[in-house]
Amino acid sequence: MMLALLSILSRFSSALLSATAPLAASLFSSEKAKIFFAERRTSHWLNCITQAAKRKSELPDRVAAVYWIHVASAGELEQAIPVMRVLHEKHSVVFFLTYYSPSAIPFLKNCSGLIGASSLPWENSRLYAAAVEALDVRRLILVRYDFWPALISEFSSRRLPVCILAATLRKARSPLPAVMQDKLRTFWLGLSDLVFLVSESEKKLLTHRGMPAEKLIVSGDAKWARARERAEKVKVNELSPPIRMIREGIKQRGATTAQRVIIFGSPHKEEIEVLKGTLATDRIQNIVFIIAPQEVDRSTVRSLEDNLRHSSINILKISEISDEGWTGRLCDVRKTPVILLDSFGYLAESYGLADLAVVGGGFDGQLHNVLEPAAFPVLTLFGNRASRAPEAQILLTHDAAIGFATADLLFQFVLRWGSLNPKDPFRGELSQNPEAILRNAQVLFASLPDTSEVICRTLAARDALEVS
Repeated sequence: MMLALLSILSRFSSALLSATAPLAASLFSSEKAKIFFAERRTSHWLNCITQAAKRKSELPDRVAAVYWIHVASAGELEQAIPVMRVLHEKHSVVFFLTYYSPSAIPFLKNCSGLIGASSLPWENSRLYAAAVEALDVRRLILVRYDFWPALISEFSSRRLPVCILAATLRKARSPLPAVMQDKLRTFWLGLSDLVFLVSESEKKLLTHRGMPAEKLIVSGDAKWARARERAEKVKVNELSPPIRMIREGIKQRGATTAQRVIIFGSPHKEEIEVLKGTLATDRIQNIVFIIAPQEVDRSTVRSLEDNLRHSSINILKISEISDEGWTGRLCDVRKTPVILLDSFGYLAESYGLADLAVVGGGFDGQLHNVLEPAAFPVLTLFGNRASRAPEAQILLTHDAAIGFATADLLFQFVLRWGSLNPKDPFRGELSQNPEAILRNAQVLFASLPDTSEVICRTLAARDALEVS
Protein backbone atom coordinates (compact mmCIF):
# COMPACT_ATOMS: atom_id res chain seq x y z
CA MET A 1 0.00 0.00 0.00
CA MET A 2 2.75 2.45 0.94
CA LEU A 3 4.70 1.71 -2.26
CA ALA A 4 1.57 2.30 -4.36
CA LEU A 5 0.92 5.64 -2.61
CA LEU A 6 4.52 6.79 -3.03
CA SER A 7 4.40 5.74 -6.67
CA ILE A 8 1.27 7.82 -7.30
CA LEU A 9 2.77 10.87 -5.59
CA SER A 10 6.04 10.46 -7.47
CA ARG A 11 4.30 10.11 -10.85
CA PHE A 12 2.15 13.16 -10.12
CA SER A 13 5.11 15.36 -9.17
CA SER A 14 7.06 14.07 -12.15
CA ALA A 15 4.19 14.94 -14.48
CA LEU A 16 4.32 18.52 -13.18
CA LEU A 17 8.07 18.65 -13.68
CA SER A 18 7.73 17.23 -17.17
CA ALA A 19 5.15 19.86 -18.08
CA THR A 20 7.39 22.69 -16.88
CA ALA A 21 10.62 21.18 -18.23
CA PRO A 22 10.76 23.28 -21.44
CA LEU A 23 10.53 26.49 -19.40
CA ALA A 24 13.05 25.23 -16.84
CA ALA A 25 15.45 24.17 -19.60
CA SER A 26 15.42 27.68 -21.06
CA LEU A 27 16.60 29.11 -17.73
CA PHE A 28 19.81 27.04 -17.61
CA SER A 29 22.72 27.50 -19.97
CA SER A 30 25.22 24.86 -18.75
CA GLU A 31 25.92 21.81 -20.92
CA LYS A 32 25.01 19.47 -18.07
CA ALA A 33 21.58 21.11 -17.67
CA LYS A 34 20.92 20.86 -21.41
CA ILE A 35 21.67 17.14 -21.35
CA PHE A 36 19.60 16.69 -18.18
CA PHE A 37 16.44 18.00 -19.85
CA ALA A 38 17.07 16.70 -23.38
CA GLU A 39 17.55 13.11 -22.22
CA ARG A 40 14.25 13.13 -20.34
CA ARG A 41 12.17 13.53 -23.47
CA THR A 42 9.97 10.54 -24.25
CA SER A 43 11.37 10.33 -27.77
CA HIS A 44 14.92 10.04 -26.44
CA TRP A 45 13.92 7.28 -24.02
CA LEU A 46 12.10 5.23 -26.63
CA ASN A 47 15.01 5.59 -29.05
CA CYS A 48 17.44 4.36 -26.36
CA ILE A 49 15.26 1.31 -25.74
CA THR A 50 15.07 0.56 -29.47
CA GLN A 51 18.85 0.82 -29.85
CA ALA A 52 19.44 -1.34 -26.76
CA ALA A 53 17.04 -4.02 -28.05
CA LYS A 54 18.87 -4.01 -31.38
CA ARG A 55 22.26 -4.44 -29.68
CA LYS A 56 20.87 -7.25 -27.55
CA SER A 57 19.53 -9.06 -30.62
CA GLU A 58 22.99 -8.92 -32.19
CA LEU A 59 24.68 -10.55 -29.20
CA PRO A 60 25.49 -14.29 -29.07
CA ASP A 61 22.89 -16.65 -27.63
CA ARG A 62 25.07 -17.14 -24.54
CA VAL A 63 23.72 -13.91 -22.96
CA ALA A 64 22.36 -15.07 -19.62
CA ALA A 65 20.23 -12.12 -18.56
CA VAL A 66 19.62 -8.39 -18.85
CA TYR A 67 19.97 -6.45 -15.61
CA TRP A 68 18.75 -2.87 -15.33
CA ILE A 69 21.14 -0.81 -13.19
CA HIS A 70 20.20 2.64 -11.92
CA VAL A 71 22.69 5.10 -10.38
CA ALA A 72 22.37 8.66 -9.17
CA SER A 73 25.60 9.99 -10.67
CA ALA A 74 29.24 9.29 -11.45
CA GLY A 75 30.17 8.25 -7.91
CA GLU A 76 27.53 5.53 -7.73
CA LEU A 77 28.32 4.32 -11.25
CA GLU A 78 31.97 3.93 -10.27
CA GLN A 79 30.86 1.56 -7.50
CA ALA A 80 28.83 -0.54 -9.93
CA ILE A 81 31.53 -0.89 -12.60
CA PRO A 82 33.54 -3.73 -10.94
CA VAL A 83 30.32 -5.68 -10.35
CA MET A 84 29.27 -5.22 -13.98
CA ARG A 85 32.66 -6.41 -15.18
CA VAL A 86 32.60 -9.65 -13.16
CA LEU A 87 28.96 -10.44 -13.99
CA HIS A 88 29.59 -9.92 -17.69
CA GLU A 89 32.88 -11.81 -17.85
CA LYS A 90 31.87 -14.76 -15.67
CA HIS A 91 28.14 -15.05 -16.38
CA SER A 92 27.51 -13.21 -19.70
CA VAL A 93 25.07 -10.77 -18.09
CA VAL A 94 24.43 -7.55 -20.07
CA PHE A 95 23.15 -4.24 -18.74
CA PHE A 96 20.74 -1.42 -19.44
CA LEU A 97 21.84 1.52 -17.32
CA THR A 98 20.04 4.66 -16.20
CA TYR A 99 21.39 7.64 -14.26
CA TYR A 100 19.94 10.75 -12.68
CA SER A 101 22.86 13.11 -13.27
CA PRO A 102 24.66 13.43 -16.64
CA SER A 103 27.94 13.42 -14.68
CA ALA A 104 27.82 9.63 -15.14
CA ILE A 105 28.12 9.88 -18.94
CA PRO A 106 31.95 10.11 -19.23
CA PHE A 107 32.26 6.88 -17.22
CA LEU A 108 29.96 4.77 -19.41
CA LYS A 109 32.98 3.79 -21.50
CA ASN A 110 34.24 1.77 -18.51
CA CYS A 111 31.07 -0.36 -18.25
CA SER A 112 31.36 -3.96 -19.40
CA GLY A 113 28.37 -5.55 -21.16
CA LEU A 114 26.48 -2.29 -21.64
CA ILE A 115 23.74 -2.48 -24.30
CA GLY A 116 22.14 0.90 -23.57
CA ALA A 117 22.21 3.91 -21.26
CA SER A 118 20.09 6.99 -20.65
CA SER A 119 18.96 9.48 -18.04
CA LEU A 120 16.06 8.05 -16.05
CA PRO A 121 12.90 9.67 -17.45
CA TRP A 122 10.38 11.48 -15.28
CA GLU A 123 8.56 8.85 -13.22
CA ASN A 124 6.29 7.13 -15.73
CA SER A 125 5.21 3.50 -15.40
CA ARG A 126 4.40 3.24 -19.11
CA LEU A 127 7.94 4.22 -20.10
CA TYR A 128 9.48 1.87 -17.55
CA ALA A 129 7.27 -0.98 -18.76
CA ALA A 130 8.39 -0.37 -22.34
CA ALA A 131 12.02 -0.91 -21.35
CA VAL A 132 11.33 -4.00 -19.22
CA GLU A 133 9.32 -5.64 -22.00
CA ALA A 134 11.54 -4.70 -24.95
CA LEU A 135 14.72 -5.89 -23.21
CA ASP A 136 13.22 -8.74 -21.17
CA VAL A 137 14.84 -7.30 -18.05
CA ARG A 138 15.36 -9.86 -15.32
CA ARG A 139 16.44 -7.76 -12.34
CA LEU A 140 16.73 -4.14 -11.15
CA ILE A 141 19.93 -3.14 -9.34
CA LEU A 142 19.95 0.14 -7.43
CA VAL A 143 23.13 1.67 -6.04
CA ARG A 144 23.41 3.38 -2.68
CA TYR A 145 20.62 5.97 -2.23
CA ASP A 146 18.66 6.70 -5.40
CA PHE A 147 15.18 5.13 -5.01
CA TRP A 148 12.32 5.91 -7.42
CA PRO A 149 8.88 4.67 -6.29
CA ALA A 150 7.30 4.20 -9.73
CA LEU A 151 10.35 2.34 -11.02
CA ILE A 152 10.44 -0.01 -8.03
CA SER A 153 6.66 -0.42 -8.22
CA GLU A 154 6.90 -1.50 -11.86
CA PHE A 155 9.30 -4.29 -10.96
CA SER A 156 7.29 -5.24 -7.90
CA SER A 157 4.06 -5.55 -9.89
CA ARG A 158 5.83 -7.90 -12.33
CA ARG A 159 7.38 -9.90 -9.45
CA LEU A 160 10.84 -9.09 -10.73
CA PRO A 161 13.59 -8.88 -8.09
CA VAL A 162 15.22 -5.66 -6.92
CA CYS A 163 18.54 -5.52 -5.10
CA ILE A 164 20.65 -2.70 -3.68
CA LEU A 165 24.43 -2.35 -3.88
CA ALA A 166 26.52 -0.45 -1.32
CA ALA A 167 23.43 -0.02 0.86
CA THR A 168 23.84 2.02 4.00
CA LEU A 169 21.70 3.63 6.68
CA ARG A 170 24.04 6.59 6.93
CA LYS A 171 22.37 9.94 6.43
CA ALA A 172 22.65 11.53 3.02
CA ARG A 173 22.25 15.21 2.20
CA SER A 174 18.49 15.58 2.19
CA PRO A 175 15.83 18.12 3.17
CA LEU A 176 14.04 15.39 5.13
CA PRO A 177 14.53 15.10 8.91
CA ALA A 178 17.01 12.41 9.95
CA VAL A 179 14.30 10.21 11.52
CA MET A 180 12.23 10.28 8.33
CA GLN A 181 15.31 9.54 6.21
CA ASP A 182 16.06 6.51 8.35
CA LYS A 183 12.52 5.10 8.20
CA LEU A 184 12.23 5.67 4.47
CA ARG A 185 15.60 4.05 3.80
CA THR A 186 14.61 1.03 5.86
CA PHE A 187 11.37 0.81 3.86
CA TRP A 188 13.23 0.76 0.52
CA LEU A 189 15.67 -1.86 1.76
CA GLY A 190 12.76 -3.98 2.90
CA LEU A 191 11.36 -4.11 -0.65
CA SER A 192 14.48 -5.75 -2.09
CA ASP A 193 15.27 -9.44 -2.28
CA LEU A 194 18.99 -8.79 -1.63
CA VAL A 195 20.67 -5.95 0.21
CA PHE A 196 24.45 -5.69 -0.11
CA LEU A 197 25.52 -3.73 2.96
CA VAL A 198 28.62 -1.71 3.68
CA SER A 199 29.05 -2.82 7.30
CA GLU A 200 28.28 -5.63 9.75
CA SER A 201 26.85 -3.13 12.26
CA GLU A 202 24.14 -2.11 9.79
CA LYS A 203 23.21 -5.75 9.23
CA LYS A 204 22.75 -6.20 12.97
CA LEU A 205 20.61 -3.08 13.15
CA LEU A 206 18.37 -4.14 10.26
CA THR A 207 18.04 -7.66 11.63
CA HIS A 208 16.99 -6.16 14.96
CA ARG A 209 14.30 -4.22 13.07
CA GLY A 210 12.90 -7.50 11.75
CA MET A 211 14.51 -7.72 8.31
CA PRO A 212 15.34 -11.33 7.31
CA ALA A 213 19.05 -11.99 7.84
CA GLU A 214 19.29 -14.19 4.74
CA LYS A 215 18.75 -11.26 2.41
CA LEU A 216 21.30 -9.03 4.14
CA ILE A 217 24.79 -9.58 2.70
CA VAL A 218 27.78 -7.67 4.07
CA SER A 219 29.93 -7.09 0.99
CA GLY A 220 31.82 -3.99 2.07
CA ASP A 221 32.01 -0.62 0.35
CA ALA A 222 32.33 -0.96 -3.42
CA LYS A 223 34.16 2.38 -3.56
CA TRP A 224 37.30 0.65 -2.31
CA ALA A 225 37.15 -2.07 -4.96
CA ARG A 226 36.69 0.43 -7.77
CA ALA A 227 39.49 2.68 -6.55
CA ARG A 228 41.85 -0.29 -6.35
CA GLU A 229 40.79 -1.53 -9.80
CA ARG A 230 41.37 1.87 -11.42
CA ALA A 231 44.78 2.24 -9.80
CA GLU A 232 45.85 -1.19 -11.03
CA LYS A 233 44.88 -0.29 -14.60
CA VAL A 234 46.90 2.91 -14.50
CA LYS A 235 49.89 1.03 -13.06
CA VAL A 236 49.91 -1.32 -16.10
CA ASN A 237 49.87 1.71 -18.38
CA GLU A 238 46.17 1.71 -19.31
CA LEU A 239 45.95 5.48 -19.74
CA SER A 240 43.73 7.64 -21.89
CA PRO A 241 45.65 9.50 -24.65
CA PRO A 242 45.46 12.95 -22.95
CA ILE A 243 46.83 11.67 -19.62
CA ARG A 244 49.53 9.76 -21.48
CA MET A 245 50.52 12.99 -23.26
CA ILE A 246 50.64 14.88 -19.96
CA ARG A 247 52.85 12.19 -18.45
CA GLU A 248 55.25 12.34 -21.40
CA GLY A 249 55.30 16.15 -21.23
CA ILE A 250 56.21 16.03 -17.54
CA LYS A 251 59.04 13.62 -18.35
CA GLN A 252 60.34 16.02 -21.02
CA ARG A 253 60.12 18.92 -18.61
CA GLY A 254 62.11 16.91 -16.06
CA ALA A 255 64.94 16.04 -18.43
CA THR A 256 67.37 18.04 -16.31
CA THR A 257 65.58 18.45 -12.98
CA ALA A 258 63.11 15.93 -11.55
CA GLN A 259 59.55 17.19 -11.42
CA ARG A 260 56.97 16.42 -8.76
CA VAL A 261 53.21 16.61 -9.32
CA ILE A 262 50.58 18.01 -6.96
CA ILE A 263 46.94 17.40 -7.84
CA PHE A 264 44.01 19.36 -6.42
CA GLY A 265 40.97 17.15 -6.91
CA SER A 266 37.58 18.91 -6.90
CA PRO A 267 38.83 21.83 -4.76
CA HIS A 268 36.34 23.99 -2.87
CA LYS A 269 37.11 27.60 -1.97
CA GLU A 270 39.40 26.64 0.94
CA GLU A 271 41.57 24.35 -1.20
CA ILE A 272 41.66 26.94 -3.98
CA GLU A 273 43.02 29.47 -1.50
CA VAL A 274 45.69 26.94 -0.50
CA LEU A 275 46.53 26.49 -4.18
CA LYS A 276 46.76 30.25 -4.76
CA GLY A 277 48.99 30.69 -1.73
CA THR A 278 51.25 27.86 -2.88
CA LEU A 279 51.57 29.28 -6.39
CA ALA A 280 52.34 32.73 -5.02
CA THR A 281 55.39 31.63 -3.03
CA ASP A 282 58.88 31.38 -4.47
CA ARG A 283 59.73 28.45 -2.19
CA ILE A 284 58.03 25.93 -4.51
CA GLN A 285 60.09 24.84 -7.50
CA ASN A 286 60.10 21.96 -10.01
CA ILE A 287 56.45 21.14 -9.37
CA VAL A 288 53.66 20.59 -11.88
CA PHE A 289 50.14 21.35 -10.66
CA ILE A 290 47.05 19.54 -11.97
CA ILE A 291 43.63 20.93 -11.04
CA ALA A 292 40.31 19.15 -11.53
CA PRO A 293 37.47 21.65 -10.91
CA GLN A 294 34.17 20.46 -9.45
CA GLU A 295 32.36 21.61 -12.61
CA VAL A 296 33.79 21.97 -16.09
CA ASP A 297 31.34 24.42 -17.68
CA ARG A 298 32.92 27.41 -19.37
CA SER A 299 32.03 29.98 -16.73
CA THR A 300 33.47 27.88 -13.88
CA VAL A 301 36.69 27.16 -15.75
CA ARG A 302 37.06 30.79 -16.83
CA SER A 303 36.52 31.97 -13.24
CA LEU A 304 39.16 29.54 -11.99
CA GLU A 305 41.62 30.70 -14.66
CA ASP A 306 41.07 34.34 -13.67
CA ASN A 307 41.49 33.44 -10.01
CA LEU A 308 44.83 31.68 -10.58
CA ARG A 309 46.28 33.80 -13.37
CA HIS A 310 49.78 35.09 -12.57
CA SER A 311 52.80 36.08 -14.65
CA SER A 312 54.86 33.24 -13.18
CA ILE A 313 52.53 30.38 -14.22
CA ASN A 314 51.39 28.76 -17.44
CA ILE A 315 47.74 27.66 -17.42
CA LEU A 316 47.07 24.76 -19.77
CA LYS A 317 43.70 23.09 -20.39
CA ILE A 318 43.37 19.40 -21.16
CA SER A 319 40.67 20.21 -23.73
CA GLU A 320 43.36 22.03 -25.77
CA ILE A 321 46.05 19.36 -25.45
CA SER A 322 46.15 18.71 -29.20
CA ASP A 323 46.90 22.39 -29.96
CA GLU A 324 50.30 23.20 -31.40
CA GLY A 325 52.70 24.40 -28.73
CA TRP A 326 50.81 22.86 -25.77
CA THR A 327 53.64 20.53 -24.76
CA GLY A 328 56.17 23.31 -25.31
CA ARG A 329 54.34 25.51 -22.81
CA LEU A 330 54.27 22.62 -20.34
CA CYS A 331 58.04 22.21 -20.74
CA ASP A 332 58.79 25.93 -20.31
CA VAL A 333 60.92 25.76 -17.13
CA ARG A 334 60.71 29.53 -16.66
CA LYS A 335 57.10 29.16 -15.48
CA THR A 336 55.15 26.83 -13.22
CA PRO A 337 52.66 24.74 -15.24
CA VAL A 338 49.07 24.52 -13.99
CA ILE A 339 47.05 21.96 -15.94
CA LEU A 340 43.26 22.34 -15.74
CA LEU A 341 41.24 19.16 -16.30
CA ASP A 342 38.35 21.03 -17.92
CA SER A 343 36.72 17.79 -19.13
CA PHE A 344 35.13 15.12 -16.96
CA GLY A 345 36.56 11.62 -16.64
CA TYR A 346 40.30 12.25 -16.21
CA LEU A 347 40.82 12.92 -12.50
CA ALA A 348 40.98 9.34 -11.20
CA GLU A 349 43.69 8.21 -13.62
CA SER A 350 45.61 11.49 -13.32
CA TYR A 351 46.24 10.63 -9.66
CA GLY A 352 48.66 8.04 -11.03
CA LEU A 353 50.92 10.92 -12.08
CA ALA A 354 50.86 12.55 -8.65
CA ASP A 355 53.26 12.69 -5.72
CA LEU A 356 50.79 14.61 -3.56
CA ALA A 357 46.97 14.89 -3.76
CA VAL A 358 44.77 17.49 -2.09
CA VAL A 359 41.12 16.40 -2.15
CA GLY A 360 38.47 19.11 -1.90
CA GLY A 361 35.44 19.50 0.33
CA GLY A 362 36.91 18.42 3.65
CA PHE A 363 36.57 21.83 5.30
CA ASP A 364 32.85 22.26 4.61
CA GLY A 365 31.69 18.68 5.22
CA GLN A 366 31.37 17.74 1.53
CA LEU A 367 34.56 15.74 1.02
CA HIS A 368 35.09 14.23 -2.44
CA ASN A 369 36.58 10.82 -3.26
CA VAL A 370 39.75 10.29 -1.21
CA LEU A 371 40.13 6.64 -2.19
CA GLU A 372 41.16 7.34 -5.77
CA PRO A 373 44.56 8.84 -4.86
CA ALA A 374 45.09 6.68 -1.75
CA ALA A 375 44.70 3.48 -3.79
CA PHE A 376 47.90 4.04 -5.82
CA PRO A 377 49.06 5.03 -3.13
CA VAL A 378 49.60 8.80 -3.37
CA LEU A 379 50.13 10.94 -0.28
CA THR A 380 46.56 12.15 0.27
CA LEU A 381 45.57 15.32 2.16
CA PHE A 382 42.15 16.71 3.03
CA GLY A 383 40.19 18.69 5.59
CA ASN A 384 39.11 16.42 8.42
CA ARG A 385 35.42 17.40 8.57
CA ALA A 386 34.65 13.99 7.11
CA SER A 387 31.77 12.57 9.16
CA ARG A 388 29.84 11.85 5.96
CA ALA A 389 32.82 10.07 4.39
CA PRO A 390 33.53 6.94 6.46
CA GLU A 391 36.22 5.85 4.01
CA ALA A 392 38.16 9.01 4.92
CA GLN A 393 37.81 8.15 8.61
CA ILE A 394 39.17 4.67 7.90
CA LEU A 395 42.18 6.11 6.10
CA LEU A 396 42.87 8.45 9.00
CA THR A 397 42.43 5.70 11.60
CA HIS A 398 45.02 3.57 9.77
CA ASP A 399 47.39 6.53 9.28
CA ALA A 400 46.97 6.06 5.53
CA ALA A 401 46.21 9.74 4.78
CA ILE A 402 46.56 13.10 6.53
CA GLY A 403 43.63 15.23 7.72
CA PHE A 404 43.84 18.91 8.66
CA ALA A 405 41.60 20.92 10.98
CA THR A 406 42.12 24.16 9.07
CA ALA A 407 43.06 25.23 5.56
CA ASP A 408 46.05 27.12 6.95
CA LEU A 409 47.51 23.92 8.42
CA LEU A 410 47.04 22.25 5.04
CA PHE A 411 48.79 25.18 3.33
CA GLN A 412 51.73 25.02 5.73
CA PHE A 413 52.16 21.30 5.10
CA VAL A 414 52.02 21.67 1.30
CA LEU A 415 54.51 24.54 1.50
CA ARG A 416 56.98 22.54 3.62
CA TRP A 417 56.57 19.41 1.52
CA GLY A 418 57.09 21.30 -1.71
CA SER A 419 60.16 23.17 -0.51
CA LEU A 420 62.05 20.14 0.83
CA ASN A 421 64.63 18.29 -1.20
CA PRO A 422 62.71 15.52 -3.04
CA LYS A 423 65.66 13.18 -2.50
CA ASP A 424 65.23 13.33 1.27
CA PRO A 425 63.62 9.91 2.00
CA PHE A 426 62.44 10.80 5.51
CA ARG A 427 61.22 14.38 5.10
CA GLY A 428 62.56 15.03 8.57
CA GLU A 429 61.08 18.54 8.78
CA LEU A 430 57.52 17.18 8.54
CA SER A 431 55.64 16.08 11.65
CA GLN A 432 54.15 13.21 9.62
CA ASN A 433 56.16 10.55 7.82
CA PRO A 434 54.95 10.40 4.18
CA GLU A 435 56.75 7.13 3.46
CA ALA A 436 55.05 5.40 6.42
CA ILE A 437 51.66 6.79 5.37
CA LEU A 438 52.08 5.39 1.85
CA ARG A 439 53.02 1.98 3.25
CA ASN A 440 49.95 2.02 5.51
CA ALA A 441 47.68 2.83 2.56
CA GLN A 442 49.18 -0.03 0.55
CA VAL A 443 48.64 -2.51 3.38
CA LEU A 444 45.09 -1.28 3.97
CA PHE A 445 43.99 -1.71 0.35
CA ALA A 446 45.66 -5.12 0.12
CA SER A 447 43.70 -6.33 3.15
CA LEU A 448 40.26 -5.54 1.73
CA PRO A 449 37.88 -8.29 0.53
CA ASP A 450 36.88 -8.27 -3.15
CA THR A 451 33.45 -6.65 -2.92
CA SER A 452 32.49 -7.39 -6.52
CA GLU A 453 33.23 -11.11 -6.13
CA VAL A 454 31.00 -11.35 -3.04
CA ILE A 455 28.14 -9.62 -4.86
CA CYS A 456 28.50 -11.62 -8.05
CA ARG A 457 28.62 -15.00 -6.27
CA THR A 458 25.42 -14.14 -4.44
CA LEU A 459 23.58 -12.91 -7.54
CA ALA A 460 24.74 -15.92 -9.58
CA ALA A 461 23.35 -18.27 -6.95
CA ARG A 462 20.06 -16.35 -6.52
CA ASP A 463 19.40 -15.96 -10.28
CA ALA A 464 20.81 -19.37 -11.30
CA LEU A 465 23.39 -17.83 -13.62
CA GLU A 466 25.65 -20.31 -15.37
CA VAL A 467 29.39 -19.78 -15.70
CA SER A 468 30.17 -18.66 -19.25
